[in-house]
Amino acid sequence: NKEIKVPHVGWNEIYPSKNKQEWSNKILKNSLIGKSFYFVHSFIGITKDPNSTIAICNYFNISIPAVISANNVFGCQFHPEKSGDNGLEILRNFCEI
Repeated sequence: NKEIKVPHVGWNEIYPSKNKQEWSNKILKNSLIGKSFYFVHSFIGITKDPNSTIAICNYFNISIPAVISANNVFGCQFHPEKSGDNGLEILRNFCEI
């Protein structure tokens, strides 16, 4: 019965989703597990295919898809460009794909 603040603004750590044990050959690398990223959003995008969610963040004990991947498309719920060194690493990884 806890009120959830919307919009979700702030830093949260990301972790592999239940379906993903590691991050390899993606925009995420294992070195980013548990690192913080800057979120600014007021909605939760739920994927039709749970295998598309490669990372989640926990917001008030709710697992939110943080990074999705389908074929050659990637999407982040957070802002890599506002996430300091961790965001820069994601952008570098994207350029290397």
